[in-house]
Amino acid sequence: MEYEVRKLLKNKLYSDILSITDGDADFTAFKNKTVVITGAGKPLGYYIACAMLICNDLYSTNISVVAVDADNGLFEQYGKLTYRKDIDFIVSRNYSELIADKADFVIHAESFHDLDRTAVVNLLSFIQKYRATAVISTSQDVYGDVFNGKDRISETDIGYIDFTNPMFNSIQAQRMTESLAIKLANDCALDIKIARTSKIYGAFGTDEIFNENIDNAVNGRNLVVDLKLIKPKSYCYVTDAAEAVLTVLLKGRSAEIYNIASNCVADNLQIASECLKLYPEKELMKLVRKGNAAALSPMASTLPILDIKKLSALGFRPRVKLSEGVKRCVDIHAERSELYADERRT
Repeated sequence: MEYEVRKLLKNKLYSDILSITDGDADFTAFKNKTVVITGAGKPLGYYIACAMLICNDLYSTNISVVAVDADNGLFEQYGKLTYRKDIDFIVSRNYSELIADKADFVIHAESFHDLDRTAVVNLLSFIQKYRATAVISTSQDVYGDVFNGKDRISETDIGYIDFTNPMFNSIQAQRMTESLAIKLANDCALDIKIARTSKIYGAFGTDEIFNENIDNAVNGRNLVVDLKLIKPKSYCYVTDAAEAVLTVLLKGRSAEIYNIASNCVADNLQIASECLKLYPEKELMKLVRKGNAAALSPMASTLPILDIKKLSALGFRPRVKLSEGVKRCVDIHAERSELYADERRT
């Protein structure tokens, strides 16, 4: 096929995404189908979209991908992949431009910080119009502050949020979307599932602190960790997250919620330490701790560690440990940095 993914992506990134295509998710279910992916410019959506294009390249599955994102950088993200005939691109902030001849599957991986009520209604209306099998991704933030007296959070837990605080707007949007999606699934007999994701990390597009650690490690700078911000939480490498979302899409029960996480529980200090281990030859690079770690109170809320028993019952098995995930992030980031350096020299 013209514009093959393996020829357009750098080796490390291609190998990373290929692990999804060759993983446990049943890509034959998408053969000759149209898959609409929102948030296709973000790491999770990008990895899933490219995995499907690779599947077309290797196995002639004839999957039609519709990549949707609120950001104009969507075209830059995909580069020459935009010339392929098996993928179309739509830039829309509220999905009013979400036009397709058909949609067999919808994977919603967009950030809720960019969504409004109109976007949610338009998306759900689109799913209903084509009676598409859909998975709606939210995040572990949707729980708010949980006080369940346990060491992790399950799908039945309900946490506290301050409805008067603008900081919680995203959580309210996620809760609203979940409620509307589940009601629509039940009222109209639609196949819609909810995937609540833990902190997803990868070579690009992760949270600012994680990105800074990876960039500092690649460039031999000190890794600075603010101990006041140390808080263990669930992490999931982007390839595992992609496989988990696809598992929920294809095997999950309609109107059910599934936590998406791996067995990795870490904090910023552990991640920085893993980065440091990758470069023992950089003797000047150090791990710098600042501030003092806050003492955990017996009255503190449950740590943001997700219980994945329901997801595991669907057959999902995480494969990427923290050390391996951080190594992949550093390798891909370094590979991209070399590419940009080459482009600047030419």
